[in-house]
Amino acid sequence: MSSETDSRWQTVYHSRGRSQDLTTIVIRPSGIQLTKSKPNELMQALAAAARLSLSEITDSILQPRPQRNLIAVKTFRPSAQQRLLNIRSFLLASTEVPATTYEASPTDSCRSVIHGVPAGTSSHELLSHLISTGAPIIKARMMGSTETALITFEGSFVPRYVLYYQAEYRCHPEPPKAQFCQRCPCHKIGQRKDVCTLPPSTELCQTCSQDLTKLPPGQEHDVLLRHLPQLQRHSSQHLDRVPRKT
Repeated sequence: MSSETDSRWQTVYHSRGRSQDLTTIVIRPSGIQLTKSKPNELMQALAAAARLSLSEITDSILQPRPQRNLIAVKTFRPSAQQRLLNIRSFLLASTEVPATTYEASPTDSCRSVIHGVPAGTSSHELLSHLISTGAPIIKARMMGSTETALITFEGSFVPRYVLYYQAEYRCHPEPPKAQFCQRCPCHKIGQRKDVCTLPPSTELCQTCSQDLTKLPPGQEHDVLLRHLPQLQRHSSQHLDRVPRKT
């Protein structure tokens, strides 16, 4: 009886790629809130924008991260990786959503920064002239419009120095930082200003979070006058706690 019951069940093993072939592509949409979108709809929209085949979709996994308002897609297919990186926008609920993409750092890697690199240097130029004797360099890029370059090394070892155009640069481990949005009324932790889900035209007061774009014409927003009682009460509470000399 047991053998007849077991014969009706069959374990199906789906062939996946090796873990070392797994690559994570990060997609940052602009102007939408991921908490209001279903994961399957996001996957269908991205697959259509990247023109992924059925086998490429099968070997890909979508992981929405609504707190940071980004999408992570893990895939084993090199062809799918490149097509996902080429996404500049996708169609979601009949709305064209702009997006930026980049490849996430592998798990067995570490990052450091060097200072004093000319702003606007391309990643290709960095990789062409960076030399490291302690650890292989996976990728490098500039951090925004600053003169700081972010370097990703293979493994968990950060060398003390690297050479750039045969000049020695001191490597500093990338310090961890807590990201928070300065545009949200509650300064949302884990979300950056460039991926804020509020409309771009929204301008909030940093003290009271009032939308300044909704003020009547000709009326100015006087934060000090509006919040003077609260500020006075707050300051008096602090003064009462200060020990006085006798």
